[in-house]
Amino acid sequence: MYLKIALFAFLNVFFLKLSQEMFVALTSPDDVILPFLNVPFSFAAFCYVLCLIPLWRNASLVRCIICSLMGGIVFCLVWSWGIVYITKYVLTLPQGKNTLLYTNTSGWQFTEFGWNAIGYCLIVLLPPFVLNLFVCLVGRKWFFRIAA
Repeated sequence: MYLKIALFAFLNVFFLKLSQEMFVALTSPDDVILPFLNVPFSFAAFCYVLCLIPLWRNASLVRCIICSLMGGIVFCLVWSWGIVYITKYVLTLPQGKNTLLYTNTSGWQFTEFGWNAIGYCLIVLLPPFVLNLFVCLVGRKWFFRIAA
């Protein structure tokens, strides 16, 4: 049972990692900030997995959809806030000063938390999230004991 739960968590984090790779491809971050982008992603992925804990006892279809959507919203908000925070931190470093940290964003540099930061994260989160939701809904009977 615990191996299936671990596999379920790994599958979810795999699809979230796809969204981070899409974010890197979309924004083309500089080498100065690229290693730091794993920090907000890891924290947001942990928060996403925490949102899935109610599924361990009862993985009904409605609960699975609600927990996945809530986890996606939490992931998007935490991840975008973390990217803004890490960007502000890198700008204080000597190698980050006067550097264009993101080159493919039409000048947007993720220095303010707002709809632009959330929008970029949401754009890259939606395709893997929808695919993840489909895979989890199809495989939920195998991953969890389904309460009648």
